[in-house]
Parts: sequence; C-alpha cells; structure tokens
Amino acid sequence: MASRRISLGSKNMRPKSILLGILLALVIAAASSPVLYVKVAIPVTAPSTGGGKLVVDFLNRESQTNLTGDVTFAHATNLVAGVAKFANVYLFAGNTNRLIIFPTNWVLFGCTVTNTALSNQWTALYFKQNGTSQTNVWVKLEVQ
Repeated sequence: MASRRISLGSKNMRPKSILLGILLALVIAAASSPVLYVKVAIPVTAPSTGGGKLVVDFLNRESQTNLTGDVTFAHATNLVAGVAKFANVYLFAGNTNRLIIFPTNWVLFGCTVTNTALSNQWTALYFKQNGTSQTNVWVKLEVQ
C-alpha cells in the first residue's frame, strides 16, 4: 500500500513524520520545563438522571448528567500521590434550580460548600487531585 502524503505549504510530509515532529516538540518542551502536567479527561460515577450522592472516581472519564434533584458529592476515589489527575463534570439543571453540595474538606475555587445550579443552564465542575486524602481534591465551578 502506498504512503499517503499531506501537503503543508510547499512541503509534502508523511503523516508519520508529522506525528514524530509533534512528539519531538513535546519532549523538547518537557525537558525545558521544571514541571510537566498531563491533563487526562476522567469521568465521574453518576446516576444518569442526577440527584443523590455522587462519587468522583479519578480512574474514569468525563461525565454529563441531567439533574432531576439536588446533588451531594460524597467523596473522591482512586487518589494517587505524586500524580495530578483531572475530572470534568457537566450538570444540566432542567426546569428547576438544583443544589450542588461539596464535602467541607475539599478545596473550592469560585464556589462554596453549597451552590445552586440554575434552571435550564449548564454548570461545569472541574476537579483536580494531587494527593491521597480528601483535602487534596480541588474543584472549580463555572456556570453557563
């Protein structure tokens, strides 16, 4: 099978060459940076309709939930020392405002322990873990 070429301006390069160039650029950038963070989209274990207690599982992927009741985050699982992991949760409140409640020992940015997801709007939650205890779970909340 013949190689497929991709035109980049006046040069023709094979897709494999492009990928190797990108990887080389990442390695060079990492070598010159004192800290390298890798962002991985990780979901949260959540009921399909929302409501109840949710657990942030840092081994899963991104999650999207339509809320039919208030939501309380119970805790986070699969926390790892020395590795920064991220999770994203997107909540849609439906026709009614919903409460979003976080554990008091999590580090909160742009929110408080009790928050309101506004009706007919999306609420984005961004989680980060950087240690093995619940005090190493950070969350940032943004509304549509």
